[in-house]
Amino acid sequence: MPPCPPTRRNILKISIHMMEKSMKFYGTRRKLSFLGQPSN
Repeated sequence: MPPCPPTRRNILKISIHMMEKSMKFYGTRRKLSFLGQPSN
């Protein structure tokens, strides 16, 4: 048995962490694409 079974709280924490990571990644990608475009 694992020392820390994935309880509901752990799953929630992990999912939130992954969401934050993906959102951060998406945000940085959007910033990069925004900066890459020529300004007027």
